[in-house]
Amino acid sequence: MDFNINNSEKTYIIPGFQGVMDLDLTRVHKKHHADLIKQHIKDIGDYKLEQAKMKPRLRYENTILKAMLIHKLDEDASKMRAAQEKERVAKRDKDCYDRYCRSLILKEVDDINKNISR
Repeated sequence: MDFNINNSEKTYIIPGFQGVMDLDLTRVHKKHHADLIKQHIKDIGDYKLEQAKMKPRLRYENTILKAMLIHKLDEDASKMRAAQEKERVAKRDKDCYDRYCRSLILKEVDDINKNISR
């Protein structure tokens, strides 16, 4: 028997559709591939018919996909806020460092003035 059990072998995955998951034929004997692919295509067709019969508000694209989009938008906004906060902190740190450097310069100038006035 020629089973593909080696992890280094190429994967063989047939994409699914929305609520139908992908079909992974990587470790399935080749003699079963044709039947499984036909069944997978039939399952996708049945799924599309089932979705067409549902009320629009209950369909996959109006429930799951909408929720996934909201999560993606929230994640993007969170990343943007984090980047802005990082930028704000870097600017604050730079300002503090610049003030520290100026204070050192002023201290040196003050010390020089004291030495001159003696």
